[in-house]
Amino acid sequence: MFNNKGFTFIEVLIILIIIVVLVAVLFPSAMNTIRKSKVLQVAQNLKNLSTGFENMVLIDGTPPSSIYEIGRDVQDDYGVVYEENNGIWLVVVYYIGKDVDYDTLKTILPDVTQDYVSLTSPTVLSGSAPYSDDTGNIYYSYVILTTYKAPEANVVITNIEYATNPEIVHIKNLGTASVNLIGWKLKDDSNYFVYTFPNFTLDPGGEVRVYSGKSPMPEGENNLWWSGRFIWNNSGDTAYLYDSAGATVSTYSY
Repeated sequence: MFNNKGFTFIEVLIILIIIVVLVAVLFPSAMNTIRKSKVLQVAQNLKNLSTGFENMVLIDGTPPSSIYEIGRDVQDDYGVVYEENNGIWLVVVYYIGKDVDYDTLKTILPDVTQDYVSLTSPTVLSGSAPYSDDTGNIYYSYVILTTYKAPEANVVITNIEYATNPEIVHIKNLGTASVNLIGWKLKDDSNYFVYTFPNFTLDPGGEVRVYSGKSPMPEGENNLWWSGRFIWNNSGDTAYLYDSAGATVSTYSY
């Protein structure tokens, strides 16, 4: 025979007391775990954003334009702002969520601060949260030193083979950027002979050779024909190279 008797009042009361005690013991621990997890997440996001920015500056030679280039999974409460002066980059990664314990975060990321970092000419990455001095904001700032220079061409006349047939003018790009020579001009000292370059791109480290004289020019994509006449005086001459705007780029005398 089954006994269908339910819980007594005392038994129910005891169960409720046990539940209350367990909640009182476990709830603070659970909340601490959640808060600590949030702090760890914020610290990791700040580091990831700073590392991503630094890598783009040092490796790619240019800063990101958007925060999503360096932190695809970041939320709206993060931002990156910077300024650069003569190769010195001051970068601030910040968080405006105001939902983490600052003291705990500082034990994980000692360089964070709640003191606003003022920049003279700040550039805020697209997609960043507003950069302000609101109370509770967290800032992580650092400096990047770089000697980066934008690539540029450096085209020079390196040699003239004037006593040969054909004559050869050697022109080389000693720079780090390609340059199209269309419209550039090569002249001798008398200014009588003028060669105008066609559509020709001279890559970094590349050489173009301009031929003149009675013998044929050898085959080669970097060989250009000037004239069937002899251009350069054996007793001495000067070559002038001008860009398409007429500015003197290089001279060579022998």
